[in-house]
Amino acid sequence: MHLKKLLLIPLSFFIFTASSQETNPCLEAGQLINNFQYEKALKVLNENCMDKSANTFFVKGICNFKLGRYNAAQENFDASLALDSNHLPALSNLGKLYQSTGKHASALMIFKKLIQIDSLNSYYYKQTAYSANRLGDFTNAIFYYQNSIALNPEDFEAAASLIDLYLIMEDFEEADILADKMLKLDLENISIIQKKAKTAYKLKDYKHTYKHVNALLSLGDSNSY
Repeated sequence: MHLKKLLLIPLSFFIFTASSQETNPCLEAGQLINNFQYEKALKVLNENCMDKSANTFFVKGICNFKLGRYNAAQENFDASLALDSNHLPALSNLGKLYQSTGKHASALMIFKKLIQIDSLNSYYYKQTAYSANRLGDFTNAIFYYQNSIALNPEDFEAAASLIDLYLIMEDFEEADILADKMLKLDLENISIIQKKAKTAYKLKDYKHTYKHVNALLSLGDSNSY
């Protein structure tokens, strides 16, 4: 789920649950954030908005996160979760923050909790898989990527990552099957064509290796091989 999407629902709560006295500053901050003016939005929130809800701290966290102020962002997300332990956008963005700072064990715990809360959200499985992969837990990374793709079959990024894991585990047939499945959805996806060429080569299917290398060249990707 894109960060902007994570902002939409909680930001509307933030704006409309503030007291009438605070509505204008909160609305101004929301408009600034939507225009990617995070520094100005943070200034408005800190100076003019007295609302201390979980959403307020979450939005401050988003501003600090986007500005690269990770310690401040974590403090904001923690404050939001202290008020609402199941605040999904705060949890999700805290998980992303942990990933951004290399704390994948902590990120893994966050996204596993999110899966328990919402077991049908493919993004949570994908991020769990990503952190598991970074921790070298390939078996669980494969499991969570499989679940992510089952919920969102057109997630080419997750599919590409899963194919790479199959290749690492030398499960070339599964890698090839998934590459074929994704190419049926998009014949010109360069990342998947690259994976297909690799899986065909590993299976000694040189005819299809040649075919997909040529497909890459025809699409202008001359740096892959």
